[in-house]
Amino acid sequence: MALQIVEFFGFEPLRPEARPFIADTRCPFTELGCIKPNHGACSVRQTSGDAIICCPNRMYEGKYAALSEIAAEVFGPGSELVSAVEARARSNSKNLTGNEVVAFGKGWGGELPLPRPKRSDGGSSGAYYVDWILAKIDASGHLEEFTALEVQTIDTTGSYKDQANAYFAGKKFSGWSKAGMNWENVNKRILPQLIYKGHVLRREAKCSKGLFFICPKQVYDKIRQRLVTCSPDCYQSEVESRSFMMGV
Repeated sequence: MALQIVEFFGFEPLRPEARPFIADTRCPFTELGCIKPNHGACSVRQTSGDAIICCPNRMYEGKYAALSEIAAEVFGPGSELVSAVEARARSNSKNLTGNEVVAFGKGWGGELPLPRPKRSDGGSSGAYYVDWILAKIDASGHLEEFTALEVQTIDTTGSYKDQANAYFAGKKFSGWSKAGMNWENVNKRILPQLIYKGHVLRREAKCSKGLFFICPKQVYDKIRQRLVTCSPDCYQSEVESRSFMMGV
């Protein structure tokens, strides 16, 4: 396999606009620390096909625009995305409008665990988390309904450290690294998690709009290809979760 970095700390490699982010190993999309600071790659491409997003934080372009779009679709166009801290401050000062949607996720108050089913021996299974919970509250601060969001990109196999090191040093890199995309991870990890979390959320009365899945189009296409190999009954069950796609 062969691979090239096409986005390095949010920009085309060696663009001067990226220098402050590289120096601080800071993500330009979340303004938080880069979650992959040793290589800084947001998107990569192989010898054929379009660029592929490989970092989940890349999906939060435009100040978490994807979350705002989903909030507007689920709760109405006047919805306002706020943190739990902001919602509490507005509640204390009696300034809630009833349009607030409280976001729980990384950098916004932490991820929330899903309910854990009891095992046959009476114990509890391990905790599962969804990346985001968007909770609609009324003007009194009470929960009206919520929806859940899962954000996934794709892992890589092999190493492209040679390219990353060159770009960290401000040097050009010619050719390709011997790395590839871990498409099998879609079948082994991403799809099973979506199915499990989707079924858990079906039991929540106030989660009436289901589970949204934010991913690069290429990942969505791989999941679709995998699902069509299932039986019709299996396919119907597995596609009940809603999907929201983003491309580079």
